[in-house]
Amino acid sequence: MACGILLRAGAAVCAFLALGAVLSASLIFPALAVRYTPGLVAGESAYYSITGNYAYIPTVPVTQMKVLSVTGTTNVTASFVNFFPDGHISPDFWIDVFTGARYNSSSPFYFAVASGLKPGDPLFNGWTNVTILGAQAFTCGGVSRSTVGTQYSPPYGAVVRVIWDQSTGVLCSYALSDVQGRTVQLNMINSTIWNQPAVVDPFTIGAEISVLFGLPLVAIILFVYFRRRRAKRYERPPGNR
Repeated sequence: MACGILLRAGAAVCAFLALGAVLSASLIFPALAVRYTPGLVAGESAYYSITGNYAYIPTVPVTQMKVLSVTGTTNVTASFVNFFPDGHISPDFWIDVFTGARYNSSSPFYFAVASGLKPGDPLFNGWTNVTILGAQAFTCGGVSRSTVGTQYSPPYGAVVRVIWDQSTGVLCSYALSDVQGRTVQLNMINSTIWNQPAVVDPFTIGAEISVLFGLPLVAIILFVYFRRRRAKRYERPPGNR
């Protein structure tokens, strides 16, 4: 049924979902064995490119995420500059990686999850409606990382596809589209989390997203990339001072 709904997104999505189902069925450990603990540390940060038609200021298509605190054993608070999902104005976001409680109970934006999740694991403790669908290598912040991903549908008519770093649980890629025609996508382009900041090749990310999310999102990334290159080509060099 999920694949039938997502045919417009491409056959690659269905293949990813099918792989997740096979992996989930082959799990040895029960869901109760999952340890829901954060892998992020206060002070870590990452930059994300933003594309789409809402939730950010178009003239500033980049957001910085900074981990402000990790409290107790499960709560992560971070700030995002120039990113306003759900009409959220404050730059501070928080999430409990054990229960899934967050800054806005109806928000589908899970910027962090528990570290070490595997295919078949519930996204949060006790959840039965959203599980990790698959795992694969993915370029996250300019570095190839082992990642996990899933897809879910909020009740207001949207489809969300997300990839997180498996070791730290930090967000690598987030894409949302809804019945009103709104779309937004974040992709991590740089990070201090694994201490290897690098310039991201849009072709590499495009190829990897095509496997996980389907071709339409690749077109958006490449369009933005070439548009920026063309703009830079025609910029007039600064005069002498």
